[in-house]
Amino acid sequence: MSARNLRTPDEMAGILGWEGEASETGRATARSIRLLAYLKAREKQLGEPLMIRLGEGRGRRYRISESLLRMRCPELWGQSIDEMHAAFSAHLASLDGKIDRRVDERVAETVLPRLDEITERQEALAGAVSQVSSQQAADTAELEAEDLRLGQQQIEMLKRLERIVGL
Repeated sequence: MSARNLRTPDEMAGILGWEGEASETGRATARSIRLLAYLKAREKQLGEPLMIRLGEGRGRRYRISESLLRMRCPELWGQSIDEMHAAFSAHLASLDGKIDRRVDERVAETVLPRLDEITERQEALAGAVSQVSSQQAADTAELEAEDLRLGQQQIEMLKRLERIVGL
Protein backbone atom coordinates (compact mmCIF):
# COMPACT_ATOMS: atom_id res chain seq x y z
CA MET A 1 0.00 0.00 0.00
CA SER A 2 1.53 3.28 -1.05
CA ALA A 3 1.55 6.34 1.19
CA ARG A 4 -0.54 8.36 -1.27
CA ASN A 5 -3.50 6.02 -0.77
CA LEU A 6 -3.42 6.55 2.99
CA ARG A 7 -5.46 9.38 4.44
CA THR A 8 -5.66 11.00 7.85
CA PRO A 9 -8.97 10.55 9.66
CA ASP A 10 -9.85 14.20 8.98
CA GLU A 11 -9.08 13.87 5.25
CA MET A 12 -11.15 10.68 5.05
CA ALA A 13 -14.06 12.32 6.87
CA GLY A 14 -13.91 15.12 4.29
CA ILE A 15 -13.89 12.62 1.42
CA LEU A 16 -16.89 10.89 2.94
CA GLY A 17 -18.68 14.23 3.14
CA TRP A 18 -19.08 14.27 6.92
CA GLU A 19 -20.17 17.57 8.42
CA GLY A 20 -17.66 19.65 10.36
CA GLU A 21 -14.65 21.86 9.87
CA ALA A 22 -11.42 20.53 8.43
CA SER A 23 -8.26 20.64 10.48
CA GLU A 24 -5.62 23.12 9.34
CA THR A 25 -3.04 22.01 11.91
CA GLY A 26 -3.46 18.26 11.83
CA ARG A 27 -5.20 18.20 15.20
CA ALA A 28 -8.24 16.03 15.77
CA THR A 29 -11.58 17.54 14.78
CA ALA A 30 -15.08 16.51 15.78
CA ARG A 31 -15.61 14.75 12.47
CA SER A 32 -12.29 12.87 12.65
CA ILE A 33 -13.04 11.79 16.23
CA ARG A 34 -16.49 10.52 15.11
CA LEU A 35 -14.89 8.62 12.20
CA LEU A 36 -12.23 7.05 14.47
CA ALA A 37 -14.90 5.95 16.96
CA TYR A 38 -16.95 4.44 14.15
CA LEU A 39 -13.97 2.63 12.62
CA LYS A 40 -12.80 1.26 16.00
CA ALA A 41 -16.29 -0.14 16.62
CA ARG A 42 -16.39 -1.57 13.09
CA GLU A 43 -12.97 -3.19 13.59
CA LYS A 44 -14.30 -4.93 16.70
CA GLN A 45 -17.37 -6.08 14.80
CA LEU A 46 -15.41 -7.38 11.78
CA GLY A 47 -12.42 -8.65 13.74
CA GLU A 48 -10.14 -7.11 11.11
CA PRO A 49 -8.10 -3.89 11.15
CA LEU A 50 -9.46 -0.98 9.10
CA MET A 51 -6.79 1.57 10.09
CA ILE A 52 -3.03 1.66 10.19
CA ARG A 53 -1.70 2.77 13.58
CA LEU A 54 1.45 4.84 13.64
CA GLY A 55 3.17 5.14 17.01
CA GLU A 56 2.09 4.00 20.46
CA GLY A 57 0.25 5.44 23.40
CA ARG A 58 -1.39 8.82 23.58
CA GLY A 59 0.41 10.29 20.55
CA ARG A 60 -0.73 7.48 18.25
CA ARG A 61 -1.76 8.58 14.77
CA TYR A 62 -3.97 6.76 12.34
CA ARG A 63 -4.00 6.40 8.57
CA ILE A 64 -6.93 5.04 6.61
CA SER A 65 -6.97 3.41 3.18
CA GLU A 66 -9.83 4.58 0.97
CA SER A 67 -9.91 1.32 -0.99
CA LEU A 68 -10.05 -0.73 2.23
CA LEU A 69 -12.96 1.38 3.48
CA ARG A 70 -14.77 0.94 0.16
CA MET A 71 -14.45 -2.84 0.51
CA ARG A 72 -15.17 -3.26 4.21
CA CYS A 73 -17.51 -0.31 4.95
CA PRO A 74 -19.63 0.27 1.83
CA GLU A 75 -22.34 1.93 3.94
CA LEU A 76 -20.06 4.96 4.36
CA TRP A 77 -20.18 5.71 0.64
CA GLY A 78 -23.96 5.80 0.23
CA GLN A 79 -24.02 9.46 1.15
CA SER A 80 -21.63 10.34 -1.66
CA ILE A 81 -23.69 8.38 -4.18
CA ASP A 82 -26.80 10.28 -3.14
CA GLU A 83 -24.95 13.56 -3.55
CA MET A 84 -23.71 12.51 -6.99
CA HIS A 85 -27.25 11.53 -7.95
CA ALA A 86 -28.54 14.92 -6.85
CA ALA A 87 -25.77 16.72 -8.75
CA PHE A 88 -26.34 14.71 -11.92
CA SER A 89 -30.09 15.13 -11.66
CA ALA A 90 -29.69 18.89 -11.54
CA HIS A 91 -27.22 18.78 -14.43
CA LEU A 92 -29.49 16.56 -16.52
CA ALA A 93 -32.46 18.83 -15.79
CA SER A 94 -30.34 21.77 -16.97
CA LEU A 95 -29.42 19.89 -20.16
CA ASP A 96 -33.07 19.03 -20.75
CA GLY A 97 -33.93 22.71 -20.46
CA LYS A 98 -31.20 23.66 -22.94
CA ILE A 99 -32.36 20.99 -25.37
CA ASP A 100 -35.98 22.15 -25.07
CA ARG A 101 -34.97 25.76 -25.72
CA ARG A 102 -32.87 24.78 -28.74
CA VAL A 103 -35.65 22.62 -30.16
CA ASP A 104 -38.10 25.53 -29.70
CA GLU A 105 -35.66 27.87 -31.48
CA ARG A 106 -35.20 25.40 -34.33
CA VAL A 107 -38.95 24.93 -34.69
CA ALA A 108 -39.46 28.71 -34.75
CA GLU A 109 -36.64 29.20 -37.29
CA THR A 110 -37.41 26.42 -39.76
CA VAL A 111 -40.61 24.52 -39.07
CA LEU A 112 -43.10 27.32 -38.43
CA PRO A 113 -42.24 29.34 -41.59
CA ARG A 114 -42.47 26.18 -43.66
CA LEU A 115 -45.74 25.27 -41.95
CA ASP A 116 -47.16 28.71 -42.83
CA GLU A 117 -46.11 28.20 -46.46
CA ILE A 118 -47.69 24.75 -46.55
CA THR A 119 -50.89 26.10 -44.96
CA GLU A 120 -51.13 28.82 -47.63
CA ARG A 121 -50.59 26.25 -50.39
CA GLN A 122 -53.17 23.98 -48.83
CA GLU A 123 -55.72 26.82 -48.74
CA ALA A 124 -54.97 27.64 -52.39
CA LEU A 125 -55.36 23.99 -53.35
CA ALA A 126 -58.61 23.75 -51.38
CA GLY A 127 -59.93 26.78 -53.30
CA ALA A 128 -58.86 25.26 -56.61
CA VAL A 129 -60.45 21.91 -55.71
CA SER A 130 -63.65 23.70 -54.74
CA GLN A 131 -63.63 25.58 -58.03
CA VAL A 132 -62.97 22.41 -60.02
CA SER A 133 -65.68 20.63 -58.06
CA SER A 134 -68.16 23.43 -58.82
CA GLN A 135 -67.18 23.38 -62.49
CA GLN A 136 -67.48 19.58 -62.58
CA ALA A 137 -70.96 19.78 -61.02
CA ALA A 138 -71.97 22.39 -63.62
CA ASP A 139 -70.49 20.30 -66.42
CA THR A 140 -72.19 17.19 -65.11
CA ALA A 141 -75.55 18.98 -64.96
CA GLU A 142 -75.02 20.32 -68.49
CA LEU A 143 -74.08 16.85 -69.79
CA GLU A 144 -77.11 15.30 -68.13
CA ALA A 145 -79.33 17.99 -69.70
CA GLU A 146 -77.71 17.33 -73.10
CA ASP A 147 -78.19 13.56 -72.64
CA LEU A 148 -81.84 14.16 -71.80
CA ARG A 149 -82.30 16.43 -74.85
CA LEU A 150 -80.57 13.89 -77.12
CA GLY A 151 -82.67 11.10 -75.64
CA GLN A 152 -85.84 13.08 -76.35
CA GLN A 153 -84.67 13.77 -79.92
CA GLN A 154 -84.04 10.05 -80.44
CA ILE A 155 -87.50 9.25 -79.12
CA GLU A 156 -89.06 11.81 -81.50
CA MET A 157 -87.05 10.38 -84.42
CA LEU A 158 -88.16 6.86 -83.56
CA LYS A 159 -91.77 8.03 -83.46
CA ARG A 160 -91.39 9.72 -86.89
CA LEU A 161 -89.74 6.60 -88.24
CA GLU A 162 -92.63 4.48 -86.95
CA ARG A 163 -95.11 6.82 -88.65
CA ILE A 164 -93.19 6.72 -91.92
CA VAL A 165 -92.77 2.95 -91.83
CA GLY A 166 -96.23 2.32 -90.41
CA LEU A 167 -98.02 4.19 -93.15
